Amino acid sequence: MENSYRIKVNGSFEYELKESDFQAIDILSTDPSGYHVLENNIPYHAKITESDFYQKSYTVKVNSGLYQVTISDDLDQLIDQMGFASSISTILFRAMILGWTISLSVRSA
Repeated sequence: MENSYRIKVNGSFEYELKESDFQAIDILSTDPSGYHVLENNIPYHAKITESDFYQKSYTVKVNSGLYQVTISDDLDQLIDQMGFASSISTILFRAMILGWTISLSVRSA
């Protein structure tokens, strides 16, 4: 099964993309946070200016415009469909599994 991602731009535009969609993008990394993108023979210069890996939130500068982008994967979408996304900001969960301790903090929003 192919993973799907929901991309929300500036809180108003929403896109549903699959892994195969990313393979079709003509993109080249120019430095650790910069990219050159070619779409319909039009070049774009993109740079990730801010990132919050845990919240999956990024600020991306494309040419001269700044865009706030959030990405949710299949698990994030499932949690949202179950109604937990609005009530849980952080999860604390401890379990002993074959000698492993897994911690997840839970805090009501």
